[in-house]
This record gives sequence, C-alpha cells and structure tokens, in this order.
Amino acid sequence: TTGAMSCFAECRAWYQADKTRADPTFASLLNELAYCHTRKGEYPKAAECFAQAAEVSERVKPTEVLVIAELKYNAARAFHIAGDSDKAFKHIGPAVDGMRAGKEKSDLLPLALELN
Repeated sequence: TTGAMSCFAECRAWYQADKTRADPTFASLLNELAYCHTRKGEYPKAAECFAQAAEVSERVKPTEVLVIAELKYNAARAFHIAGDSDKAFKHIGPAVDGMRAGKEKSDLLPLALELN
C-alpha cells in the first residue's frame, strides 16, 4: 500500500500541475488514492480525495450520475468516520439524490440513506 500511495501521490502531483484538471484519469487516480488512504485508516485524506474525484468527475463525465453519487457517498462516509459531520452532511444529500436519479440502481443507496 505504501508503494502504491507513493506512486499515486507522484501521479497526482503531475496531474495537478494542469490547472484545468479536466482529465477522467485524474478522477480515477484520486479514487484509487482515496482507497489507499482508507486502507491505512487515513480517513480525512481519503475523504478529501473522494470529494475531489467527485468534483473532477462532475466536470469531465457529468452524465455518469451514479459514479459521481457513489464518490460523494464515499466522501461523506469518510468525513463521517473522520468526525467531520459538516462535510459529511454536505456530500450525503447530493449522493442520495444522484443515486435516486440515476438510471442504474446503486447497492450503496440503503447505506447512504442510513448515513443521511
């Protein structure tokens, strides 16, 4: 995990040099980095990565409603675990809305409703 995180961090620094950050690969990279932080128990860092991945996805793939909603759910859950209720609340409402609006159904909807 440490080696992967180092690699992801280098890639993230490279992608962040692009001010537009309008690349779907950047969103995927942030998502993977968030999972690495989660595995290490670094929930504040994971939450920020999930939230940023959701923002990038909204810019580059706005039609992928379910993907964005699940990223927002992951951010909300990580913020919740990290003890930041305000940031968790900011993300959970849009996550639930996206899960309900999407053409596909999310397995995470019951968990999102419970967190909401």
